[in-house]
Amino acid sequence: RWPRLSALGDPHLSYPPAIAMSRSDPIRRDALPAGTSLREYTLDRVVGHGGFGIVYQARHKELAVVAAIKEYLPIELAIREGTAVRPRSGSDRLDYEDGLRRFRDEARALMQFCNHPTIVTCREFFQENGTAYLVMEYEDGLPLTAVLATRESEGRPFEEADLLSVMVPLLEGLRDVHEAGLLHRDIKPSNVLIRSRDESPVLIDFGTAKQLMAKQSKSMAPFTEGYAALEQVADAGELGPWTDLYGVGAVMWRMVAGGQRPWEPPHPVRVERRSHAAVANADDPLPPARLLGRNRFSRDVLDAIDACLRLRENERIQSCRDLLRTLRTARSVSLETMPNQASRNLSAVNAQRPSRQRTHPKLWGFLSSKRIPLLFRLALGWPLARICGLPVPLRIICDLKSTDAKLVEVVSNAILNDPQGQFSLARMYDWGNGIAENRAQSAKWYRKAAEQGHLEAQYELAGSYYYQIGETFDLNEAMQWWQTSASSGNISSQYALAQLYQTEGVRLDYAHSIKWYSKAAAQGHPESQYEISKHYSLGLGVVLDDRRALNSYHKAADMGHKHSQYLLGYTYYHGKQVAENHLEAAMWYRRAADQGEGSSQLMVGLQYFYGNGVEKNAELAAYYLEKAANSVRIVNEEYFILIDDRHYRDIEPNKVRECYSILGELYEMGNGVQKCAITAYKWYHLSAAVPETDPDTD
Repeated sequence: RWPRLSALGDPHLSYPPAIAMSRSDPIRRDALPAGTSLREYTLDRVVGHGGFGIVYQARHKELAVVAAIKEYLPIELAIREGTAVRPRSGSDRLDYEDGLRRFRDEARALMQFCNHPTIVTCREFFQENGTAYLVMEYEDGLPLTAVLATRESEGRPFEEADLLSVMVPLLEGLRDVHEAGLLHRDIKPSNVLIRSRDESPVLIDFGTAKQLMAKQSKSMAPFTEGYAALEQVADAGELGPWTDLYGVGAVMWRMVAGGQRPWEPPHPVRVERRSHAAVANADDPLPPARLLGRNRFSRDVLDAIDACLRLRENERIQSCRDLLRTLRTARSVSLETMPNQASRNLSAVNAQRPSRQRTHPKLWGFLSSKRIPLLFRLALGWPLARICGLPVPLRIICDLKSTDAKLVEVVSNAILNDPQGQFSLARMYDWGNGIAENRAQSAKWYRKAAEQGHLEAQYELAGSYYYQIGETFDLNEAMQWWQTSASSGNISSQYALAQLYQTEGVRLDYAHSIKWYSKAAAQGHPESQYEISKHYSLGLGVVLDDRRALNSYHKAADMGHKHSQYLLGYTYYHGKQVAENHLEAAMWYRRAADQGEGSSQLMVGLQYFYGNGVEKNAELAAYYLEKAANSVRIVNEEYFILIDDRHYRDIEPNKVRECYSILGELYEMGNGVQKCAITAYKWYHLSAAVPETDPDTD
């Protein structure tokens, strides 16, 4: 699927984990010559360079192993004399040494990801010749920029499966980077390498030290236009995982936009232009991915891209885990629309069911043949299928938006009465993916698959009846299909049934509700585990039992459920049913805070500021308090704080006032943040605007 190295006409062109070098780039004159020895390595050639350093291909003298060595050599601050490197002048010494320290710190941080499948492997770090060197694994491959350009020049732009095969593993690596407390800061297509050996992606050229050094530069920008978030460009706002996710969104936007004609490499619009347009109340100059990729990509993927590219950092997707959840769902759906791959993942129920494909092999071969045009296959396949006793709606032919081979396979499977094909066709009608959106047709095909035992189809069909999507409301039908699917182990149906049984006015039965929550929780469903906790803490359908409720909260929190993590933090902080333990409270608050739970961000920020249960840390206090402050909303003079993408929790005004006041103090004194009188005034002003309330009610 990917172009090999020879696709660009140069069999010797390869890109190690460094700054990808164009063939037109001049070699830096201050590079070390070939044959130079650096400890146990001999340099072969320069393979990349930039304003902050040079990357060499090198070979181990004893082991004959090829490596890439990155040399710290900021062009504006240092010069080479022989093999030694020194600052250009006495005034540059402090900046040079500061950059050297940051280069070393970043190297140490990257060492912890040794042998990570999607992060460049760093073998060792050493200082010599007045500078520093980072030895990395040499990766043979092409930068994503070259892969995209080659595919698009051939009229084969990226499809959704291509995007997901690159971005899902890449995000898994970036998630590990973020959870280690690091940021990449320079995510762009040229910093994503596609390995030639297995076409897997690897993230290269971390930009933390580079960007911090560039802020002192007169000519080098500390970011890449189009891929940098507003908080990077304007040097305002808070940097965090959402900053990298803006770059991720821009990379995915580039993949989607590459499918437009004429086949010219598109480039994301600079964020400054977008910001100016927003201030002027003008249209966003960056076309949304949902517009560019419609009919080619699923709505969930396109919406996720647009969410990553929002200007305000608190409106973007906040973590790699959140984005991965969306993309993994899309990938599973994408595989469902490709029967040759999805057939390996069919449930045991479907695997045991005889396939109509085997009953009519010649008809199947005709319908799935890629050598025969789509319309000709379906036009003749329809009467042939009717002769074979397989009813085929002719309207499918008219509803198809393209002649893509995968769509043909889906339609062929559905025609041949294959339940997975019918489910995939229903999903396409449901989402308008490759076929005209039609909820009635969607429900019809869900039913066909459901009647053959397809669990997901049964769940979706029940939803069609309950939410009146393509079907009239029928609670009994919805209950029947959810019951059938849940009894066979479908988690979504188990959770839906449990919710239904605790809905007053529908089927209120807490005993049945906790029964189905328990079945879903046993399969690792965190939301169900959380609901079990609520049942025990309130005595709904079970004997009230605070101990079992606390145990269930722990289980849900360990599964990553942020509301349970917040409640555990609250429980340990206030000593509810447990001994008061502010250290344990801080741990749970922080875990929830890192998932965007605003109340937890506020509480853990206050703990770091006062040293309550944890060591005082002004930097972490400012980080969490500012995130919490940016999540506060005022409605009818009442204060609320964001706890997830759609929900808010009410909060006492005194807490908001305290948060704003502390932030003003931190910015005024430059304690944990860069000193800024304007920002300090902003927070003091907001604090003064919050009405005081009776402390006893706080």
